[in-house]
Amino acid sequence: MIPFFRKLRKKMADDNRPLKYARYAVGEIVLVVIGILIALQVNNWNLDSIALNESRNIHDRLEEDLSNEKIVLTGRIEYYLMAQDHAKKTVEALTDHPDSLGSEFIINAYQASQSWMYRNVRDTYDELISTGSIKLIPDQELRKRVSSYYDETDIYMRIWYNRVDYRELARKHIPYDIQKKIQSTCEIWMTTNQQFGANVIVENCELELTEDEILRTMTLLNQNNQLRDGHFLLAANRQVADLELKIGLYKRKLKANEELLKLMLVSKP
Repeated sequence: MIPFFRKLRKKMADDNRPLKYARYAVGEIVLVVIGILIALQVNNWNLDSIALNESRNIHDRLEEDLSNEKIVLTGRIEYYLMAQDHAKKTVEALTDHPDSLGSEFIINAYQASQSWMYRNVRDTYDELISTGSIKLIPDQELRKRVSSYYDETDIYMRIWYNRVDYRELARKHIPYDIQKKIQSTCEIWMTTNQQFGANVIVENCELELTEDEILRTMTLLNQNNQLRDGHFLLAANRQVADLELKIGLYKRKLKANEELLKLMLVSKP
C-alpha cells in the first residue's frame, strides 16, 4: 500500500519541478507517519484481540467453577437435610420414649453426627487475585458481584467447618464396629468424587443390629447416665440447631450462585 502511494506522490511531484524536492521530502514524512499509525493501529487491534480472548477464557472458567460449585452446594444441602432429620428423630426418641431405645435410635444417633467438609470451588478467582488480573473481568458490576460472592463464602466456611459437641459425644460412645456397620449399609461414600456431591446418606436404611450390639452400644451411650440426665438430649438439640444454620447458609449460597450464573450469561465479553 505504501509503495503505491509513494509512486503516486513521486509522479505528482514530477509535474512541478521547482517544488519537486520539497514535495518529495514532505511526502516521505507523511508516508512514514501513516505507516507508523497503521502499525500502531494493527498492534492495538492485536492487543485488543488478545485481551478479549483472555477475558472470554476467564469468563468461561469462572462460569465452569460456579456450575461445579452449584453441584457441591446442592449435594451439601441434601446431605445435611438428611443428617438433620436423623438428629430430629434422635431428639424425638429421647423426649418421647427414652426407655425403649434400640437399633433405630442408635442408627439415628450416629447418622445425626455426619459431617462433610466443604471444598470451595474458586481456583479461577484465586488465580485472578494472586496475579492481579481481576480486571480481566471487564464488566465492573460483574467484577464486583464475583468478588462479593467469594468473600461471602469465606465467612460462611467458618460456620460450615465449625462442629458442636454432639459429633464427638456420639462417636465416642458408639463402638467403632457398629459405626462401620452403619456406614457400610446406610451411606454411599465415593472417594473418587468428593468435590462434586458424591456422598449420600441413605434415606431408609434397612439395618437391624443384634441384641448384643444394641446392649453394648446403649451401655456406652448411657455412660455416666447421660441419656437419662438430659446431657445427650441437649447435645442433640444443639446439633439440630447447628445443622439448621448450616443448611440455611448453603441455601443462601446456592441462591447467590444461581443469580451470579444468570448475570454471567448476559455479561459475556
